[in-house]
Amino acid sequence: MQTKKVFTHVEPIAKDNDLKLVEVNYVKEGPDFFLRIFLDKKGGITLDDCAAFAEIISAELDEWDIVEGAYYLDVSSPGAERPIKDEEDLELTLNKGIYVKAYKQIDGEKVDRHTDCLR
Repeated sequence: MQTKKVFTHVEPIAKDNDLKLVEVNYVKEGPDFFLRIFLDKKGGITLDDCAAFAEIISAELDEWDIVEGAYYLDVSSPGAERPIKDEEDLELTLNKGIYVKAYKQIDGEKVDRHTDCLR
């Protein structure tokens, strides 16, 4: 199963619903498979947003027949430790707490930090 294919199909539907598709994962946990769709929006994503989108996308996924076999559909927010991949992600994160992990040393230190994301 190609998550890129799912992402390509789901992204325009997310945009039509004023949502940003952040990531798509397909994982096996125990005997079960999970298709996880992570969404965000300005002001933050709610449980109602996730439930409404799951209703919309569930029928579409069945019609596209991209995912083989049985799976559980999980639509949720990307969470507090989400990766910031592009400028839109950064805009959605402004004025919120973020967790920063440095790849290289900064001022002689390579430590993980929690900070506020300000412009």
